[in-house]
Amino acid sequence: VVGGSHSGFGSLGVQSVQQGTIVGGAFGGELSAFQPSGSQGVLPVLNLDASLRLTPWPDAKVMPYLTGGLGLSVLIIIPFPDVTLSLGAELPLGELRLYAELHQRAILPLYPGTEQVNVSSLRLGVGF
Repeated sequence: VVGGSHSGFGSLGVQSVQQGTIVGGAFGGELSAFQPSGSQGVLPVLNLDASLRLTPWPDAKVMPYLTGGLGLSVLIIIPFPDVTLSLGAELPLGELRLYAELHQRAILPLYPGTEQVNVSSLRLGVGF
């Protein structure tokens, strides 16, 4: 695994978030794929993480939040620890919740010859 820029990034995931509290827990997983620059292949990454979520105004019409977590990213078959940080907003619409967040994941170097990989993304989601 080498650091550097990537293109063709996409992911699909599921997350469970404790609602209605100022400080809550969350856990989730996602399957991502990205194409390293200059490469013809696509690399799959499975991300699993647990985090704390700070929602200063849990009853507001639009709820801003900050989430920080620790997890594990599995690149092909090799596990790497990672840390995440997200800043977002959630809009409750009856039983549905729409959210948008800026998300940063740092996959940490664990093995000789590896470098840190940083993945920044804008996440849009629907929850219930």
